Amino acid sequence: MTTSTEARLLKVFNLETGFTRKILAVIPQDKLDWRPHEKSMTLGVLVEHTSKLLILARYILQTTELDVFKTPPPHMNLEGKGVEDIMEEFDALTTECQTLIQSMSEEELEAQWTLSVGERICLQTPRSDAIQIAVLLHLSHHRGQITVYLRLLNIPVPPIYGPTAEASWEDFLSGLPPA
Repeated sequence: MTTSTEARLLKVFNLETGFTRKILAVIPQDKLDWRPHEKSMTLGVLVEHTSKLLILARYILQTTELDVFKTPPPHMNLEGKGVEDIMEEFDALTTECQTLIQSMSEEELEAQWTLSVGERICLQTPRSDAIQIAVLLHLSHHRGQITVYLRLLNIPVPPIYGPTAEASWEDFLSGLPPA
């Protein structure tokens, strides 16, 4: 039995955004200005950047190309924002992207999508693969950074792909969606 591109993409999208939400949920409001090194992003900027990666997913789903010289990434602005605000934005973007994926035909999900920097093509692949490469792997990368920040701050790290120092296999398994 074959599985549709939509079903495969939604399965991975929901899993990875769910894992990201678990990490965002433990970010302490009073540590948003903290950074592990003077050259590092603050925790707040890293968290906001991570949560806004779904803007790229929306863009991939709505267009056939992105030239970052012509369409720069969204500005990170934490002024007056708290962790709850960031999570609300992340949840809204998650829902919007799920709806977009569900509304697209197989042909639309498999259509070529191109990421370029001026004349230089960086990625040219089917739209569904672009979501996984440019967004979901990117989410995973920044989640990893956030978990290091959490560990350095002595904040318990929730289980993502398995148990952590603070979370057992049972904790990990109880947080997984149904197969």
